[in-house]
Amino acid sequence: MPFADGALCVTIAFRLPRPKSKPKKFVLPTSKPDASKLARAAEDELTGIVWRDDAQVCKLVVTKVYATGIPGATITVEVMEAHAA
Repeated sequence: MPFADGALCVTIAFRLPRPKSKPKKFVLPTSKPDASKLARAAEDELTGIVWRDDAQVCKLVVTKVYATGIPGATITVEVMEAHAA
């Protein structure tokens, strides 16, 4: 598969395991790891697989929630259209 070229929009939804001590009414994890560090790790892992360099990511949307099923992440990568200024 060829690398994605140009400017990229990346959306990442992290589903974290819920600690047994955390009541089900809490759906948003406000403890570590923080969303930016999770996103940085995902960007680093996808470098050389999906894109040549994570500097290509011009828009990044990251969410983290407690998983209602299997923990993991859903990652969507879209090529952005470049417009001349």
